[in-house]
Amino acid sequence: MGTSSLHAFFGCAGYRSMHYRCDKTYACADCLKNQHYQNRLNDSKGDETEKKVDLSKCGRSDVYSQIDRDDYFPQVRPI
Repeated sequence: MGTSSLHAFFGCAGYRSMHYRCDKTYACADCLKNQHYQNRLNDSKGDETEKKVDLSKCGRSDVYSQIDRDDYFPQVRPI
């Protein structure tokens, strides 16, 4: 099953699903990567209050069906 199939499946089930793009110009992978590195930056400053990646900044969705891009595979690494 591919990412577009997952996107369609969850969409048919009534979930808000995004595939590849979180908006017209921004890939979900880019947003996720930026949020992950922001968390690492906060950790290096001693801020341990937030350990999760904040996906609310990546658009309102229940499902992000494709979060990889080019050579970035967060489903494998770094999450």
